[in-house]
Amino acid sequence: MIQALYLRGKVLSSDIEKFKLALLRESKVAFLDIIENFELEGIYSLCLYNSGDSWSYLFPSFSTKVGLSKVASDYKGDEYYREKSLDYLENDLRWSPCDSPNHELYVSAFPESETHLEKIVKEMDQHWDNGREDKYSDINEKLVSVCISCLQQLEKDNVFSKLERGTFVLNVLNGDQSDEERLERAEKLNPSDVFLRYSNEI
Repeated sequence: MIQALYLRGKVLSSDIEKFKLALLRESKVAFLDIIENFELEGIYSLCLYNSGDSWSYLFPSFSTKVGLSKVASDYKGDEYYREKSLDYLENDLRWSPCDSPNHELYVSAFPESETHLEKIVKEMDQHWDNGREDKYSDINEKLVSVCISCLQQLEKDNVFSKLERGTFVLNVLNGDQSDEERLERAEKLNPSDVFLRYSNEI
């Protein structure tokens, strides 16, 4: 039994390492493509976006000033928001990744990473089904750390160098997420002035 658990742990570690390497490769390609195609629209947010603790999906997402203006105008066309100013709507929608019209453009950008992620999620689900929530949470934290370290490495590799660093925020986001968690992750990924401005806006 102990040996089986040991071997299982070794397999999981191997899967996480494979996931990390694949994510780094695929993220580099995806973010370079995003910057190449959307730099002129004013990119102000770049992130790795996942489903939350379940990790049923993971993809790169981004927001631009052009996209923000468009979605704010769309909201203003709704009777419920008609009395709101465009400035109010832009401020309200700025840090809502799901409201970006570009949110899911790269939803299929990580096929290899998701293959490894599926194996890891199966292990997580087994822990959850057997009442081992602590082990489930441990794996979740490892996956978050992989995503953060991936973005840190991409920055070191100058993947984002075509953008002025003070103009965009890097983060690891999901839909059902507290501001505290967003800030905790953003602080690890951004210069202090960028982080301060972000913390004042969300």
